[in-house]
Amino acid sequence: MTRGFFNGINLCLNRIGFQKNAAPLRLCAKIHALVFAVFTLALAAGAQQPASWKSLAQMQGTLGFTNYVWDGDSVCLSNATHVLRFYQGRRRSEINDTAVWLNAVPEGNAKDGDWQMAEIDLDFLSLSIFPTAWGEMKPLRVMLDAGHGGMDDGACSKKPAVAEKNLVLDLVHGIGARLEEMGLEVVYTRTNDVAVSLEDRSLLARKTAADLFVSVHANFASNTNATGVETYVVPPAGLPGTSEGSRARGVQAGNANDYHSTLLGYSIHRHLTRADPNVPDRGLKRQSYFVLRETCCPSVLIEVGFLSNVEETKKMLGAKWQCRCADAIAAGITEYARKVEALTVAVNEKRRREDAEKEQAKALAAQKKAEAAAKAEAQKAEAEKKKAAEVAKKEAAAKELEKAVAVLKTEKPKSNPPAMLIDARREAASVASVVPGAKTMPPPQPKAPGAPQSIFDFYP
Repeated sequence: MTRGFFNGINLCLNRIGFQKNAAPLRLCAKIHALVFAVFTLALAAGAQQPASWKSLAQMQGTLGFTNYVWDGDSVCLSNATHVLRFYQGRRRSEINDTAVWLNAVPEGNAKDGDWQMAEIDLDFLSLSIFPTAWGEMKPLRVMLDAGHGGMDDGACSKKPAVAEKNLVLDLVHGIGARLEEMGLEVVYTRTNDVAVSLEDRSLLARKTAADLFVSVHANFASNTNATGVETYVVPPAGLPGTSEGSRARGVQAGNANDYHSTLLGYSIHRHLTRADPNVPDRGLKRQSYFVLRETCCPSVLIEVGFLSNVEETKKMLGAKWQCRCADAIAAGITEYARKVEALTVAVNEKRRREDAEKEQAKALAAQKKAEAAAKAEAQKAEAEKKKAAEVAKKEAAAKELEKAVAVLKTEKPKSNPPAMLIDARREAASVASVVPGAKTMPPPQPKAPGAPQSIFDFYP
């Protein structure tokens, strides 16, 4: 829709006939860019609202907390196993001293009793992050992806001179060696300095039937003071990424493994932040990077440090840091391998429950529809019955009328004189008996039967 909208604007500009070097065209180009920005932000704002919310009491019941502390800026919950903190107006939260970015900012505050969080975030907490049950290590096939390669150096540090492609390749080899020692199978997107496209990286994961995908990178920022580690997983469908200005996307291939990717990302990130307490925890975040949204297995992307920061670059070149970092990432992967079976069972149960609820709702809707149809049919039959009764009543009245008309047509006309003439003769007779010489009217002479009569027939 967006592309068609702006193609229409371009077509209108072309028809107006502006020249490329004309001032009006430059003005229209600025307007075009402004409209594009506003339109894109509107789309993102409309798509980033979660489907439903859960109250503080509902969250406590789901996660097993009995109390909380509200300090005006954050709500903190704790029990024997977990400590959580959610901040007012912020997506960043702290789960067991590990930064986790939520998909939506919690709303309200606990003091007013209207604090609530997105249901999708509560689901990730209850299914992917909180469970502590460990099982036997599942023999997984792990694909390790060293970012960039070939002509693509990635981020680069000048002093000391370091290319991201080389730093992460060495690190990936160390991670792979540790995983193989633990009994996991390891495959690589590249094992030397060659270029591999983003499409081929995701395709390799499909071709090798990888059980999980771990992409390793080094960060870079214009702010040379920026340091720390961050781990990314794909955002849920319809919700934006963590970075400011990220747009929401529809369903991507990676969304089929949202819960498993969250478990993998949290497990790795927690180990990375604990490996070096002095490293700033930039959090488990969400972003629609190509290798995350297009890979058909649980996937994470790790930024192990900033090559734009001189001190952090020097540290990343050290063998001690590389060993510690490889240990942490491998430990996170093996933790995932021991928890994934329980997560799969929980997610499948959740989906069966949701499917059953949908079927129940569907059956209820069908029942209501059938009841409404039966009621409408009954009303229709009653209306037709009333209409038939009215028609029968009219037909009966019409027959009675026809019968009355027929009777009138068969009756003979009466020969008796009008009543007023009889009264007139009686009055004249009474006058003649009183007034001398008055002439009386003789009685009318009967005429032959059937002869026509008129008023004059009643006088001599």
